Amino acid sequence: MKKVMFVLSCLFFLFLVFMVTVDRLVGMFLEPRLETTLTELFGMSVSIHDLRVNPFAGLVRASRLTFMNQPEFADTPHLDVEGLHFDIDLLALKKRQVKIRKIYLNKPYYFIDRVVTPEGPRNNVKTWFLHIKQKVRKAKSKELSKQEPSAPWKVQIGRIQLNDGTFIYHDQSKEGTARKLVFKNFKGYLSNFEWPTADPSYLSQGVRVKGHFGESYSAPFRIDGFANFATRHVGFDLNGEIRHGRVIEHRGLWEGLPVEIVDGGFDLKSHSVCFDRKLESDNELILSGLKLKAGSGTADKIWGYPLKGWIVFLQDQQTMRLEIRLRGDIADPKFKLYHAFRQSFQDGLKKKSQSGLRLLTSGAGKLVEGTQKLAAQTPQLMLDTPGKIVGSLGKMTTMTKTASEETDETISVKDQTGEK
Repeated sequence: MKKVMFVLSCLFFLFLVFMVTVDRLVGMFLEPRLETTLTELFGMSVSIHDLRVNPFAGLVRASRLTFMNQPEFADTPHLDVEGLHFDIDLLALKKRQVKIRKIYLNKPYYFIDRVVTPEGPRNNVKTWFLHIKQKVRKAKSKELSKQEPSAPWKVQIGRIQLNDGTFIYHDQSKEGTARKLVFKNFKGYLSNFEWPTADPSYLSQGVRVKGHFGESYSAPFRIDGFANFATRHVGFDLNGEIRHGRVIEHRGLWEGLPVEIVDGGFDLKSHSVCFDRKLESDNELILSGLKLKAGSGTADKIWGYPLKGWIVFLQDQQTMRLEIRLRGDIADPKFKLYHAFRQSFQDGLKKKSQSGLRLLTSGAGKLVEGTQKLAAQTPQLMLDTPGKIVGSLGKMTTMTKTASEETDETISVKDQTGEK
């Protein structure tokens, strides 16, 4: 009896050890295989750390997941996540379906790099996308020889939760210049992700993110709306806002203008809609407290007005409201969002400043015209006034003399009557 109890105790202990370590044992088995598969699929080095998979509950955890950039891009991760966990329907995998109820990403870091190559501008997102597309094309060509081709994979994710994330867009496509947009410390979610999608125009994915915008001078931002990112015909309807930003963080928007930015603030409200890769974005930009100075070796005029006067005018404005409209095809290689926004910003600045300066100069012109008329009338006034004064004095003298004579006559009559 004691031996039976001892054996049962040992088996129970082994069972507990197995249940505690099974997720790590399965993870150790899958970790290198997943790394190899993902590396071949994306064409970039992929590493997974401390993978744990519970085959009974369908829980997956990893302490780190990293996708390194391709060699022609910056030597940094394209995607790096410091901790993730999700629950997956393991039975659905047999049907070539990936069903995840919720995935949690801690400190996700996503870096988009755009560079110049001998073949032209390239970015690291399109590079791995084309690599996957080529892999899929080869796989389909092999399946054509089969009588029953395999069903396509489907992915469904109920909610992607983000915590303390960073998104960087680095544009080096123009030689000698670099533009960087940084969104950091953001948190939020993307819901109802589904790939592939039947109707690209159906915006079923909810988006809500908030955090800080800017690398050196960060400002609060938020983005919310609906989207459909799981298609090459990207679609979205998003509202965004940036509050209390610093213009010095975005000197690139003033590129080509003969001024240097010293300081100033801005607030931005944006509504952007994209269907079938056609972008329409309406933005309201409010500039405040601008401080500028003339650039070195620049012309004396800007848009037909003296540069110094233009700078004084901008600095005198407590706030300046600009309407910035963007229209373009995001699939067109010639369309560059940052450059398009900069051009629209400068066009709006030109229109607003010209309108204000035109009003000031017309007012000053009327003042000068009135002064000139007054100056022209002054000599005649100087000639007419003495004559008018002399005439008035003459009238006063005559009136005084008449009044005096009448008084003398009255006194004479009183004397004759004996009245005192």
